[in-house]
Amino acid sequence: PKILKVQKFKNKKNGKRMKILIIKSMIPFNTWKNNKELLENAFNSKVSFRQTGQKQIIKLFVGV
Repeated sequence: PKILKVQKFKNKKNGKRMKILIIKSMIPFNTWKNNKELLENAFNSKVSFRQTGQKQIIKLFVGV
């Protein structure tokens, strides 16, 4: 996987800081979802995913 862009923002609902990692990857989206727990351990934070219109681009939301 290759990180294309990193965006930082503050969540309006709870005031927590977040990062969005826009990633280009040949790894299928389901594999990312199935390994969510491993990614949360690696980032030491909750993560969520969004699929984009392009199958190779994934948005990974990470709490800071």
